[in-house]
Amino acid sequence: MKKILLSFIILSFILTGCQDKQIESNTQSGDNKPKTETSDTKTQTESEKKDEEKKAESEVKDDKTKKAEKKDTNPQKAVIPSIYMKNESIIFGDVKSESLEEYLKNANISLKDKSTIEITVEDNKIKDVKKVDNITANAVYVGLVDSNTAEFSHNSKSFVVKISPDEMNSLDGTDSNSLIRVTLRPFEDGNLILSSFSFDV
Repeated sequence: MKKILLSFIILSFILTGCQDKQIESNTQSGDNKPKTETSDTKTQTESEKKDEEKKAESEVKDDKTKKAEKKDTNPQKAVIPSIYMKNESIIFGDVKSESLEEYLKNANISLKDKSTIEITVEDNKIKDVKKVDNITANAVYVGLVDSNTAEFSHNSKSFVVKISPDEMNSLDGTDSNSLIRVTLRPFEDGNLILSSFSFDV
């Protein structure tokens, strides 16, 4: 019985060894075979595809960078409504009162107090200031001062405007610190008057 078992084990080693050698020889002979054009073409097309994908990705990135640079070079132009008051202008945008005063001085422009103006800003620099009949902007409602005057503020600067009796009734029930869209114009006596307002901000 031991002889049969031993012969069976030896036979299995021999067969396994023969199969391993045959696989090795097939692999080596496969490497020595001349490559056909189709296998070369497949290899080239795959590498070409990868190269093209990399180029396309880099072109997309370059385009995005160029577009971002173009956006940066395009001037940012804005028209900012404002109430002119000597050294304390209320500007409903990103312009400092000092910059406005400097521009008016250099441009030799004189304005009356509480004039409604529009400031044209390009690349964070004032390009033009013009007087307008009225301005519309968002302001914080502070409260009623008396029966024909209301107080508003913007960027911690408060201003007082005249109001009609109808507007007084509408504003009387409004909470303090409410953001309101107001349209303002200069009145004949030199004060500002509230032309209209809206809670749609």
